[in-house]
Amino acid sequence: MKGNIRDLTLESAGGWPLAATLFQAQSPASDKPAVLISSAAGAPRGYYTKFAEALIDAGAPAVLTYDYRGMHGSQGDRNRWPELRMFHWGEHDFTAAAQFLKKQVEGNAIVGLGHSYGRQAPGLSTAWSLFERYGTIATLNGYWRGTDQPLRVWLQTQIAGRALAKFWGHVPDSFPSAGGMPGTIMKDWADWLARPDYL
Repeated sequence: MKGNIRDLTLESAGGWPLAATLFQAQSPASDKPAVLISSAAGAPRGYYTKFAEALIDAGAPAVLTYDYRGMHGSQGDRNRWPELRMFHWGEHDFTAAAQFLKKQVEGNAIVGLGHSYGRQAPGLSTAWSLFERYGTIATLNGYWRGTDQPLRVWLQTQIAGRALAKFWGHVPDSFPSAGGMPGTIMKDWADWLARPDYL
């Protein structure tokens, strides 16, 4: 990659520390937009490193990746996990990341890419208006009956996920699509997936 990579900590609402990685071009093209990558629910920001580097090489002046509160590098204080809600990821964390990136590139436009849950985040945020464009990948309705494997999704979220959230307070790192998720967020996600009007 022709640029620099810097790990940093952003502050989200409620003083929550968000782990983030800023990729910056050595000689940014003034007419290209910066890119915010908002991850899928269980994906760590490092999953998007190669893609972020490719965007820099393609001319983006900056790319920002980040972990949502309670997840991966943004686990924070586990004593505060009972106060976490899934909508905080969009309302607070997406907002903090978008505002930070906008300040980093001053006059440049910013665009976004949302993977799965990352597509839903702008709808929960006041920062959506900062973006010139927003693309999505692997975004789903979410209602379990509308998935390719409804029985599997129902068992994972409505049975296993809810049980782990209640009795352990989180789901293990190996749990499919939600590894390490705090229990309150797992419960929110299971509640949303159970609704035919998910969107």
